[in-house]
Amino acid sequence: MNRIKAKGAPRLGHGKHTRDRYFIVPFAYQNKRNDSEFSHSFISVIHLLPLGKQSGLRSRLRRGRFERRDFEAFTTSWLPYDFDTNPHLCVFDGFGSRIDPNRNKCPISVGRNFTLEETLKLAVKAKNAVAMWGLRPRTE
Repeated sequence: MNRIKAKGAPRLGHGKHTRDRYFIVPFAYQNKRNDSEFSHSFISVIHLLPLGKQSGLRSRLRRGRFERRDFEAFTTSWLPYDFDTNPHLCVFDGFGSRIDPNRNKCPISVGRNFTLEETLKLAVKAKNAVAMWGLRPRTE
């Protein structure tokens, strides 16, 4: 989070901030051999509110403060439901399974959205390299 704050601060500019600002932060991790079973892409979206404006009370997004401004954040990191305890993901199995989905013998997995912290812990636990791309602001 500190790195995201440090990267985002210069993009805010100077003066009175009267508009909502939105940032996207794409992430990815992979192992040394670039195995698809140990690779994952995920993204965080950050909504920085103008000075004095507060997030909705019913918001289920992660909330915080940065330079006297409230922010909301959400991460999309969709993985199998039990990936934190069972990281052995079957992606393709069976002759021709990469071409014809009907030949894939891998079981269907129920998924869930992992938080940014949970996803980063998974990468660290597997000793995977994690990359974060630069923040790109979008104003409305």
